[in-house]
Amino acid sequence: MKKALVCLLLAATFLSGCMHNGGTVSNENSSIIYEIFPSSFYDSDGNGVGDLNGITEKLDYIQSLGAGAIWLTPTTDGASYHLYDVTDYMNIDPALGTMEDFERLAKEAEKHNIEIIMDLVLNHTSSKHPWFVEAKQNVINGTCDVEGAKCDWYVFSNQKGSGYTALGNGMYYESGFWSEMPDLNLDNEEVRAEIKKIVEFWMEKGVSGFRLDAVLHYYGSNAEKNREFVGWLCDVIHAVDETSFVVGEVWADQGTILNHYGTGMSSYFNFPASNTDGRIVTSIRKQSGEALAGWFADYHTKLKAVDENAVDSVFLSNHDQGRSGAFFGNDAAKTELMVSTMMFSPGKVFLYYGEEIGMLGSGNDPNKRLGMLWQSDSKEGIPFNPTGSDYSSQRDTSVADQEKDEASLLNFYRKAANIRNKSTLYEFGNVEAVETGNTAIYMMKIFDEHDTILVVHNYSDIQQVVEFKGEAASADHLQNNSVKGNTLTMEPFSTTIIYLKGN
Repeated sequence: MKKALVCLLLAATFLSGCMHNGGTVSNENSSIIYEIFPSSFYDSDGNGVGDLNGITEKLDYIQSLGAGAIWLTPTTDGASYHLYDVTDYMNIDPALGTMEDFERLAKEAEKHNIEIIMDLVLNHTSSKHPWFVEAKQNVINGTCDVEGAKCDWYVFSNQKGSGYTALGNGMYYESGFWSEMPDLNLDNEEVRAEIKKIVEFWMEKGVSGFRLDAVLHYYGSNAEKNREFVGWLCDVIHAVDETSFVVGEVWADQGTILNHYGTGMSSYFNFPASNTDGRIVTSIRKQSGEALAGWFADYHTKLKAVDENAVDSVFLSNHDQGRSGAFFGNDAAKTELMVSTMMFSPGKVFLYYGEEIGMLGSGNDPNKRLGMLWQSDSKEGIPFNPTGSDYSSQRDTSVADQEKDEASLLNFYRKAANIRNKSTLYEFGNVEAVETGNTAIYMMKIFDEHDTILVVHNYSDIQQVVEFKGEAASADHLQNNSVKGNTLTMEPFSTTIIYLKGN
């Protein structure tokens, strides 16, 4: 991602200065990334399936959320609706559009100051991928010694191990996720040569970065081999563009995630902070803000000790998890605190489409990827829900409804984004937890040699009066809080950002 210079607008009222194009939020300096499940986002041609042209049509909307990048879950040819079982790495899935549509999206996104992060699935392919079809025939027919045979492109064995599927003739293939997703042999130099071609192909098409799927499973439990492959892949990507942002999925505990840093990877998702049982939500339930600030600061310190150039990636929920709109039900105050905690966390933040309007979805995977609710009075542009979804408790809400309501969740996200985008300190600054003697208060100092920001959250259900060190130049309040001298008065479950004079 492009590193912008720190920009602090120290005025009594900030929001008006960052508005443009009839009230959209500035995505200048943005470290906000918007995740889109393309087939469920916006249907541009009325066939019930979201598509690339639909994303292009909604770039103004995405920009209004302050996002400086979009992460597209797979758009290449795949055998299933989710496209994580790739059948052709260098072609757009026909349901989503054409290569020309993708190129147009990339060009229009650039005009909106929005970069594209592509989902790169390398742990496995579809069993229908031509590589596997050929490899399977070679193995079954005993022709692995024929020139050009692909037997070594996948992991075959004459013994059935855990995560293996029977092939025939006493042979098995590794398929850790599903029998229809055979695992690639990432040690094979020919496979790596193909991966290099794939990366270069898409970066030429306008992709600025990649989200790496299933990094934890590249070599099973062998973390060192995982690290070696990720290091090689990051070298390939950064040889094309050294500023490319690469974020990996290691769905595991803090120690395992931190152990995967130090390979040139820009970031890994902070899974311990996410979901209904993650650090953010449980801290709100326990009203323990001080402990959460300490945990984030400790995580940041450990991450930087491994790789000073890496950043954290914080999120509430994604396409594999129950949606965050349900975490606090109809409790708007706690929901807003959850959102602002994420939005002012150090590193980058990821918003999952529909999260900004409180969409719901849990249970099987299709339920977590339901059609985006654009308006309530018509179905125009709203994709059909994925096959297999059975969720029946969706909120009666839409983008159009919430745009009209100043107090809506959507407009709260925009307000928070506008404040965050004033400064690159959230992404690149130093981090220090500040103890206040009040266990309910989350106070985080984010700073560099020039500027200092205090992020303060009240995690309690009562008003709190908080003392802080330094002189406030100005402050942004997400709720009706106030600063007088070195004293901050905070409403329950509220947030204030204080800009200190000097350092």
